Amino acid sequence: MEKVLELVSECGTLSYLLLFAYCALKSGTLPLFAGYAAQAGALPVGLTDMTWHRFTGLNAASADLWMALMVGAGYLFGASIEQAVKSGWTAWNMALLGVFLLLFFLAWWRVGRPADVRNSGL
Repeated sequence: MEKVLELVSECGTLSYLLLFAYCALKSGTLPLFAGYAAQAGALPVGLTDMTWHRFTGLNAASADLWMALMVGAGYLFGASIEQAVKSGWTAWNMALLGVFLLLFFLAWWRVGRPADVRNSGL
């Protein structure tokens, strides 16, 4: 963690540009496709009746709220997060990911089988 902080300190303004680029590349396509799906009438919950102005405004507001919550949590709980990372947080996250993937696969397998096989108890 100290090396990351040193790197951020050394890079200065470049750190902000890299963070912006990473966030834009990582999550920029999802809102784009969500907007397209709403425009095409492919989404549930009434988004097809929403104007693109309203959708864009709500999307921007939700992104701002999410950013404020995540940055605020990092600021408030930074020392705790650092301790968690040092004490094996990565291993714990990988274990939770494995459990999630296992449960997802089991649910997908159960739902994906034909109805007659599901009802036979196999």
